[in-house]
Amino acid sequence: MKTNIIFILIISVNLICSSGFGQQKVDVTYIANSGFLIESNGKQIIIDGLFKQGWDTYLTPSDSVISSIVNQREPFEKSNLMLITHNHGDHFDASMVVDYLLNNEENILIGSPNVTNAVLQHPEYKKFGGQIVQLDKLNREKTIQPFKELGCDHFLYNMMHAHN
Repeated sequence: MKTNIIFILIISVNLICSSGFGQQKVDVTYIANSGFLIESNGKQIIIDGLFKQGWDTYLTPSDSVISSIVNQREPFEKSNLMLITHNHGDHFDASMVVDYLLNNEENILIGSPNVTNAVLQHPEYKKFGGQIVQLDKLNREKTIQPFKELGCDHFLYNMMHAHN
């Protein structure tokens, strides 16, 4: 499981950095567990950054970090794109993600069907339903568009997830 998350992080950084042969500065900030903030070209993406449930000895984000993400305060002030890899409590909390989406109508969530369906269960889903992109084969072009805006031109994702 951890290997898959590290692979996703490496691919994400590679995608953000790989527009042509020129080098671009990429900042990676560790949030907790498998949560990261990646910044390049003045844009930010948060991966698995809003959750409260810990697992074993893995770290959870502090209340101040969660508040900074949801309210887009430094260093998350340009974080209009959030990717949730899967619906496990140590990667994702639906109510926190809803707060993030309600805070700014430009915020976008990209997630697997089980993530997006959990968020759409919220009673106010009509206020942010258009900000959600379901990561699946049918929405492939819509899914990769925000990454294209970051300057990425290579895309790879795996839809399988092993259950232990």
